Amino acid sequence: MLSIGLCAHLACIWESTARKPGNVHRFQDFENLSFIDLLLSAAAITPVLEDARQKPVGETVLACIRATRQVVRTNTNLGIVLLLAPLAAVARDERLPAGLKHILTTLTARDSQLVYEAIRLAAPGGLGRVSQQDLNDVPTEPLQAIMAMAADRDVIAREYVNGF
Repeated sequence: MLSIGLCAHLACIWESTARKPGNVHRFQDFENLSFIDLLLSAAAITPVLEDARQKPVGETVLACIRATRQVVRTNTNLGIVLLLAPLAAVARDERLPAGLKHILTTLTARDSQLVYEAIRLAAPGGLGRVSQQDLNDVPTEPLQAIMAMAADRDVIAREYVNGF
């Protein structure tokens, strides 16, 4: 059986090799982002996700983005990290749907604080301001509740609400 870290690594590689209009892939680099950056980022988060079952999701997300920043200087994987961290946290002996539901419903305000820190560190483009639980403020709600506030405008947030 493949380890969760290796599975996450492979998921990142497969996602980065898909040709998507307007995105980096193996045949198209950007000035500030290359296919190699995506591969380096995948390798950087592998050991972090390997240990995701032993840590809160927020810690895992922040550790992944910190590890990524050790190898690249741009946002290469915030979205996929936000998706993989809860999945990687599910106990090996638990069925994925039930385990993921448990992970998502037990997220805390501390998870939100750590995820906000990770988002600020990743510095994705296109973020505006919102009246409640803005990224520039200290979050006070559990992460799933905050994701519910953003679900109408963000596909990753929507996954946290609909159980992936």
